Amino acid sequence: KLGLQADDRMRDIRLLLATGEQIVGAEVYRFVMKRVWWAYPLWLVSTLPMFRQMFDGGYRRFADNRYRLSQVCRLT
Repeated sequence: KLGLQADDRMRDIRLLLATGEQIVGAEVYRFVMKRVWWAYPLWLVSTLPMFRQMFDGGYRRFADNRYRLSQVCRLT
């Protein structure tokens, strides 16, 4: 539906809403945290400027290295 190349599809987590809007990367986690009652405080913190940068950086680091984690855990 998105018409993306395989490399682009695997780079980031994506959420396709019923409206056709697409949310990508760390914003997907913020979207979910905002709607889950017990994660709402985490969403609030993740929207503060300094913590937003930390959250985005943590997401990017994890996303870029997720296959290394799979190899260490012998999942691949």
